[in-house]
Amino acid sequence: MSKFGRNNHPTLLPPWTSALYRLRREIVLVLIEYEVATHALLTGKPPKGDDWAFEIKWDGYRLAVHVEPTKVRILTRGGHDWTSRFTGIANAARNLGAATMIL
Repeated sequence: MSKFGRNNHPTLLPPWTSALYRLRREIVLVLIEYEVATHALLTGKPPKGDDWAFEIKWDGYRLAVHVEPTKVRILTRGGHDWTSRFTGIANAARNLGAATMIL
């Protein structure tokens, strides 16, 4: 790491600063890997080998059903509340009997 800031002025950084930058970089890389791993990719055929896991992506929606003590919310991957579009699923989730859960 350089001893100079943006205007070529010496900066005094605590000794742990470089460790924080490395940690931040590792966190960002893990988040990027997670984001890439959670998105389905269209391919002509599934991968081969024992190191691969895959699922067929049928056209449809990826939703999470959040059951809370006072309400049920059905959220898209983008965070949009689509409960009103799936009232039957919301009612069925409410009747499962658990106070809180995410399906």
